[in-house]
Amino acid sequence: MIHFFRDLSWKKHSELNKDEIYAMLPIGAIEQHGPHMPVGTDDLIIEYVVRRLTKDERVKPEVYVLPPIHYGLSPEHMDLSGTITLRSSTIKAIVEDVLNCLKQHGWKKLLILNSHGGNKPFLHGLAQEWKRNYGLDVYVVDTRHSIFNNYARSVLETAPELEVHAGEDETSQMLYEYPELVHMEELSAFSGRVERLPRRRDSWFTTEVDPNGIVGAPHLASVEKGEKLTELILQCVIDQLNSLEELCD
Repeated sequence: MIHFFRDLSWKKHSELNKDEIYAMLPIGAIEQHGPHMPVGTDDLIIEYVVRRLTKDERVKPEVYVLPPIHYGLSPEHMDLSGTITLRSSTIKAIVEDVLNCLKQHGWKKLLILNSHGGNKPFLHGLAQEWKRNYGLDVYVVDTRHSIFNNYARSVLETAPELEVHAGEDETSQMLYEYPELVHMEELSAFSGRVERLPRRRDSWFTTEVDPNGIVGAPHLASVEKGEKLTELILQCVIDQLNSLEELCD
């Protein structure tokens, strides 16, 4: 069951049995998503996912969703206007301030729900350090976990490993979730060629791959695919959440 952290009074918070529940911190990104989608795409998708999860009875753990961090680690997109990136040290400091407060109030478990690929290695790499320093179990739940890639193969015409950014999958989801914010006519100059990332993926800029910031096949997107992909992301996140309960059984 999903609740919103901000909706409870201090008295209600003090009465929670924090041995059995999870705080969840969503982290998105504000970064370019091609000429056809808003810079808030990752942030909007995670907002939609959380909203749907609150109504989904398949979620087994009891989760309290904290106000999100809207910005992420997006230096690879800074060549294109509208991108706002935080330094890794800034994100680390924010999460650690949150952890410190949760620890003081008796919380034992923090879930980080992440919707941006650029945040992924950073967050997973720090989870153990945060547990050691703050004493909370820290779990990173990704909307694009490998579970999702396995599911998505049945929907996408493009191989999921080529769908890196602003391509068929994200454009389809946005067409389904926020159609008023997608402008497919802006893709008129898009060649349709799906470029691969550099063989060495440790440091690259999106514009080195495509000047419009697209790494994927947005011209293949559709509302129908978006509906299916949204359901797959929900299933992916729910599978990860429910697996935590299995660890505790």
